[in-house]
Amino acid sequence: MKISRIVVIIAGIAGLIIALTSESLVYLVVSWAWAGVGCTLSPAIILTFIWKRYSGIGVIATIIAGFASTIIWISSPLEAIISSRFTTFFIAMLAGVLFSLLFPDKEEMKEIPTETTI
Repeated sequence: MKISRIVVIIAGIAGLIIALTSESLVYLVVSWAWAGVGCTLSPAIILTFIWKRYSGIGVIATIIAGFASTIIWISSPLEAIISSRFTTFFIAMLAGVLFSLLFPDKEEMKEIPTETTI
């Protein structure tokens, strides 16, 4: 318990020193965190609530596409043109929709009526 408290205190002091000495670094770290977490998980949560055909593979595709596109977008010159917090959200959502349509859940496949021959 003592070790965890000491680590929290040291991390807090380090964070305070970084925040007080470097204004752009704090913005950069928060920007990366929001783009990485927000744009990766937000589309998955939204699609889960509003779309019944959203599949498990679609969730995985959303998370992978959001994470990968965030890293690629922030590391490229595209970040200067348009923010990754805006674009990677839609990239992740598009991947989720496409993969859900291409790979629907098996339970959903049972509900789709098949043609019967007479």
